[in-house]
Amino acid sequence: MGLSANTNSLSAEHLAAPLAGRVFDVSAWIGSYPFRGIPHSSLDDLKRKMTELRIERAIVAPFEAIFWENNLDAYEQWAKQLATHSELELWPVVRPGATHGLERLLDRFKPRGIRLLPNYHCYRLSDRSVEPILNLARERDMIVQVFARIADERWHHMLHLPGVDTADLEYLTSVCPDQRVLISGLNSHSFLAPRLRDQPMLYADVSRVRGPQFAIEKLVNELPANKLIFGSLWPIQIIEGTLWQITTAEIKPAQRDAILFGSAQRLLAGDKQMV
Repeated sequence: MGLSANTNSLSAEHLAAPLAGRVFDVSAWIGSYPFRGIPHSSLDDLKRKMTELRIERAIVAPFEAIFWENNLDAYEQWAKQLATHSELELWPVVRPGATHGLERLLDRFKPRGIRLLPNYHCYRLSDRSVEPILNLARERDMIVQVFARIADERWHHMLHLPGVDTADLEYLTSVCPDQRVLISGLNSHSFLAPRLRDQPMLYADVSRVRGPQFAIEKLVNELPANKLIFGSLWPIQIIEGTLWQITTAEIKPAQRDAILFGSAQRLLAGDKQMV
């Protein structure tokens, strides 16, 4: 699942020098994940890791917002705690049937995006109950981030929890061609290739890209680098596991810069420049 704990400090030292502080992590999490006791996963641990690896900004959401019934309360608690942490951007996890008070919360905290986890919350993106959420995000020009999965294959197998179906993700991208959408936690990006090229507001992160060797090179050959974004899935995955693959990949510097920072900037700015 990445580098061992004994190599983390060496990896951080090796990786930090060439990055010049231009890394944006779009797929981090905070809080307590109930199925695993994850060491070194506190807010302070995340901030230390960001400093070590020169990660300038990170988008986070609370694990509690996945598993609590009062998911918006979880967001509000963390929003207050992170009010003085400008390097962390908190997005709410939203689910159909649990949106009471959502508009008031968005008015109050003004997050730039929302996160959807259809497999954890047992719905399909094509369900009619999802339409009001997508419409609300469209009206407010918010990014819709969909996680195909967040845990590793072993945990999904033990929890009997499959990833989001490819057809469901294809449906979302077909009905939201002009909406800012970020697909995260994919095992394979190939099916998205035509839409990533043709839809200016569709992006995907590389959080679950793990070997074999040259995986990033192969991905960049198939997909436009300026539609790919670095994401870590921290703390379920260690950040170096994904970051190391990008910083050591034999790709053009402009492609590396796009994946590590530039693509995230374009997504957040709503830049409609075509590939």
